[in-house]
Amino acid sequence: MITISVGGFFTKETLKLVENLPARKMLLTSNGNEKFRESYDKVYYMSSEEAGRNRSVYHMFGIEYCLEIIYLEYYKRFLK
Repeated sequence: MITISVGGFFTKETLKLVENLPARKMLLTSNGNEKFRESYDKVYYMSSEEAGRNRSVYHMFGIEYCLEIIYLEYYKRFLK
């Protein structure tokens, strides 16, 4: 399961549900909440800074940018 939650608000609200899922879980966020690392198998941060100080940039462009990179890699591996 892949969760993209730039500010972490969605992730906080669904944490109990996610903890009990038998799937591998990956999170993409700019929020450095320790609980996220405990509940997800892998957490990728959108910033090298712990809490992503310039969060407005990530909120505006982060999701689109990350999805574009994922699609590009998928295209190169499977569709080209």
